[in-house]
Amino acid sequence: SIFMWIFGNGAGSSLQIATVVAFVVTVGAGFMFWRDLPDFKLSMQAFMQSQKHWKCRDCNHEWEI
Repeated sequence: SIFMWIFGNGAGSSLQIATVVAFVVTVGAGFMFWRDLPDFKLSMQAFMQSQKHWKCRDCNHEWEI
């Protein structure tokens, strides 16, 4: 998007601004997810260890750990 902004003479200014805004929003969302990732991994591990009874959604096979 930065290269398009610098070198894109044919694109309209509104398209360039929209591309930059979309890029900034994507980077912000990625950073927020990356910052929350350790907590997410810990909570997912705790959930997996707390579940003892599992059931398959496709074949309804049940098992315990």
